[in-house]
Amino acid sequence: MASPYDVIIVGGGPAGLSAAVVLGRCRRRVLLIDDGEPRNARSPGVRGYLTRDDITPLELLRLGREEVERYGVEIRHDRAVSACMAGSAGDATPPLFEVVLSTGGSVRARKLLLATGVRDNLPEVDCITTWYGRGVYHCPYCDGYEHRDQPLATLGVTQWAAGLALALLTWSRDVTVLTQGDELPKETFDQLTSNGVKVVSTTVARLEGEPGDEGCLTGAVLEDGRVIPLGALFFSGGRTTPEEALISPFAAAPSCVSRL
Repeated sequence: MASPYDVIIVGGGPAGLSAAVVLGRCRRRVLLIDDGEPRNARSPGVRGYLTRDDITPLELLRLGREEVERYGVEIRHDRAVSACMAGSAGDATPPLFEVVLSTGGSVRARKLLLATGVRDNLPEVDCITTWYGRGVYHCPYCDGYEHRDQPLATLGVTQWAAGLALALLTWSRDVTVLTQGDELPKETFDQLTSNGVKVVSTTVARLEGEPGDEGCLTGAVLEDGRVIPLGALFFSGGRTTPEEALISPFAAAPSCVSRL
């Protein structure tokens, strides 16, 4: 078997790449594993990033990979399926982390760093996947400015959705909360409406937008046939942490694994 790496990094986003740069500069033998599917791949640009404002997510990662490769970091396009400790208690050498890859085979290292980030769970609304990144977002600080003074909306009745609706008033005075048929607590309803936020309780049947690959979201079609014009829709459907399958074997000894 090939000699082990000093560190295996799972996840090649900004966090994983930043760690790879530092470790490479420390002359460590590093393997970075990335499946090429970043959370923000559908976003038209990375905003608010000093010196790189509005760069596309994939271009930012390309530049990052070029930088880490200058320090001898090995990058492998693959997906880590599972991880475990290799070696027995009777071995004279310290145990290694063994990472199984989706393409077959496995790799070993003295240290394992997980930088897989999170995945957004999209709400169950027809056509929402079509407009994800083209009018449907989770972060107004990333995409609110591009939709300033346009009609904006949040989806759901959670406190997060209500709080987000109030925050959206920073970018537009035309803000709606789409409750999907649920009722807001009276205190929350009064707070929203007193600040000029509209509340629509009719369920959203589907989202619609301009045709073509460059088209953007234009509205939410309600079950009663009404259309709520929209420049952007913000949601909070929760998030999934892809690394859980990797870290679960080490739950009894969490200090064994580093997470970013």
